[in-house]
Amino acid sequence: MLEHLFDAELVYRSELEPLTEDGKGKLIGSGDGTVTGPAIAGQLSWTLFERPGKLVCAMNPVAVIETAEGARVRIEARGFARRANEASRRWAVAATLRFESEHERYRWLERTLGVWEGEFDAKAHRAHYQAYLVRDDLNSDQP
Repeated sequence: MLEHLFDAELVYRSELEPLTEDGKGKLIGSGDGTVTGPAIAGQLSWTLFERPGKLVCAMNPVAVIETAEGARVRIEARGFARRANEASRRWAVAATLRFESEHERYRWLERTLGVWEGEFDAKAHRAHYQAYLVRDDLNSDQP
């Protein structure tokens, strides 16, 4: 069962340094954004690595959410982006998410998996995603 975790708005920023250099695939770029949701909200920094393709790309983004109370939640994702044709600047995106946090309030995320889906607009350099927790018997005792 999927449970809404957050909505994310991401913007590409050419001047930002990558969060890491050792991602899987070709370094595409970095940016920032916001995360709003019932269990977590804050500012987001991200870096994207890809294995580019004409219509389908394998994606490996990494991101860090910093909450208002100063907590940091790291996200590592594996997914794919697809577009209808080579002229299209809009990509449909889906990925599986893995979380890490040293902050007590968010440590429970380490025992879960998430998924996100959304769209990247290559012309506007913006992405919109909805993230969900994958609820199952292994993590049913979490908030």
